[in-house]
Amino acid sequence: MGKAAVAQRVATVAPAPQTKLRFKGLKRHIHADHYKKIRNINRQTCFNAILSLVLAITSNEIHWTRTKVIEGDTPAQGPITEPDFFNVTTEVIKFAVTINVLFIVFGIFRYYSATLELKKLESSMLPQDTFYSAGYLPLYLFETFVCLIHPLPIVYFTWVKSERGGVKTHYGSDDIFTVLMLPRVYLLFRVFRDSYGMNNENSRYVGSLCRVNLDSAFVTFKGLMQEQPILIVPCLYIFVIAVLSYALCVFERPLDDQFNDIRNGIWVIFVTMTTVGYGDMYPSTDLGRMVAILACASALLILMLLIIGMTSYMAPDAKEFKVFHILKYKRWKSAMKVQGAIVIQSFWRCARLIDRPDQPLMWQTSYAADTKLCFEVRAFRRLRSEEPMEQRDIGTLLWETYKNVGLLNEKLEQIHDTVKDNGGRGSQNARI
Repeated sequence: MGKAAVAQRVATVAPAPQTKLRFKGLKRHIHADHYKKIRNINRQTCFNAILSLVLAITSNEIHWTRTKVIEGDTPAQGPITEPDFFNVTTEVIKFAVTINVLFIVFGIFRYYSATLELKKLESSMLPQDTFYSAGYLPLYLFETFVCLIHPLPIVYFTWVKSERGGVKTHYGSDDIFTVLMLPRVYLLFRVFRDSYGMNNENSRYVGSLCRVNLDSAFVTFKGLMQEQPILIVPCLYIFVIAVLSYALCVFERPLDDQFNDIRNGIWVIFVTMTTVGYGDMYPSTDLGRMVAILACASALLILMLLIIGMTSYMAPDAKEFKVFHILKYKRWKSAMKVQGAIVIQSFWRCARLIDRPDQPLMWQTSYAADTKLCFEVRAFRRLRSEEPMEQRDIGTLLWETYKNVGLLNEKLEQIHDTVKDNGGRGSQNARI
């Protein structure tokens, strides 16, 4: 065999040189880049959603900087207020809103595409899965529809709605579409979930081991309520008051000029959610009353969450239960010693008055007439029956049993090694 053939054979057998790793030190998860991509998509989409909402509200409020009053058909109807300020600035802002909405729709598509790609890499789904087969299509279409609603440029119309008693309300298209844009703030929850650590490679691995779907918003919300109820509940109150107060002002200001000031809307929603209801201001339109109903339902729901969250948050854990039990048992033990000493002293006071040692103690008049001894004995018996018992659950008992078994195994191994060493030294001494 020639040298060239030998060299070619060695080259085919020799392993290929290893590629140089980009990162040194700690190992990175194989899908870390995909999770980072999803988090960036969520942040960008949420930013465009909030920006589009702020721009739409700004454009709508510019319309209302100048108003016109329309007299009602009947004296009971009263004047109707409509916005009367339309210029190039508002149209430019609405064009900016439309551009942001397109970015939002594209971001939602990227989010579901990246999620589907990640599921395929994790072997959670088949390579031939699509939006439809993976079950993402209904959610994708629903989110796209919710985020597509916005005030259209160069489009404005008035909707005349009949109220109770023949009263009519004039709503502008920008007012209605701006209020319908408020639900898109749900995208904040995804960013909050990413910041909380529910959307990374380590947490998803733990969720898969425990068979818990961390993609579920309900699971994330339960985790937040269990750990941070004092932070989550006030944030929910502020969020609901901010959203519903603006919607109430939009629906009520065509008939009541008091709701031109957002502070009045915040006041009405606040007193409604706290069940105070002063009655100085109240909604008169059907849509305004629907907002008030949502405020009442949200207040009851948040109050229920507050009670549940605070109950779990204030409940002592196993270590605190143990400390509380030890302190309580020490106080009980000290009280038992004091009461036992009192009973002995009371009995000795009666016994020292005995002048006939040959008679039983029950026959002695001084003993039978001493009621203080009876009270002290009963108090001692009652105190003994109130011995505190430690409150322990089955999980804590199993964990302590497991830990004690591990410590016992370590002690047995140490004893075995010690006996083995002593046995070897004894055999060597016997040989000598």
